[in-house]
Amino acid sequence: MKRTLYIIPFLFMTSLSEIFLYTPREQNLSDVLWYSIFGRVSRGEVHTMILEVKSLGFLFLFAILFGSYFSNFFGQTSVLLFTRIKDRRKWGIKKIGILCILSSVYTLMLLLFELAVGIRLVTGWMFHQKVMLTLMAMFGLIFPLLTVICVSVNWMSINHGISMSISVVILALVVLQMIAVFFFDNDYNMVLNPLCFNSALLTAPKLMFVKIIVGLFYMAAVSAGLLLYIEHMDIFEKGGAKGCSIL
Repeated sequence: MKRTLYIIPFLFMTSLSEIFLYTPREQNLSDVLWYSIFGRVSRGEVHTMILEVKSLGFLFLFAILFGSYFSNFFGQTSVLLFTRIKDRRKWGIKKIGILCILSSVYTLMLLLFELAVGIRLVTGWMFHQKVMLTLMAMFGLIFPLLTVICVSVNWMSINHGISMSISVVILALVVLQMIAVFFFDNDYNMVLNPLCFNSALLTAPKLMFVKIIVGLFYMAAVSAGLLLYIEHMDIFEKGGAKGCSIL
């Protein structure tokens, strides 16, 4: 849990200009929060919002910190560990639950930091209902995305190591970012692409709700896949035989 605190110096270093050089002016706090996380690519009247470089770094940092959480259990001691566990599924659910808690705490820390910076950037701000709904929507979008990335890295790192796993995830995110930009006005892209955040979402609560549900579905699907893999994997094939010989 303490490793989640690494986000604070990261966010501070990437927000130095907003903290020390930006002059407060009259603007909507909810818009400031949105644009602090999502960058804008404008084409005509449509603003396609994708994750900023700072936000992508936020995702990668979490993946680096906790991407080997599962694979650490699949070394030479895996036979000793899993022969004592009666139900692998329950064990996996518990571990994924811990990752979800870490992901939620990490996301909350990001939003609280951006809120503190955003308050400084506006004059005459008020913490009204729109700001609260904006924060809730941002949590609903970022939390499942962060969890999907972390669980995916953990899954791949069991066999391929964390470096290769993070590289694959980075490549996938780059592809999704490109799709989000090139097909900015496509409704399916807007809802199904976890890295596409069109400006239409700001004015369409139902669309926002559907996108959050889709994100939660992705999270559940990846988690279920990892659980099935753990339940049916051959622990002796994962280097556990070496651990057995030591015993």
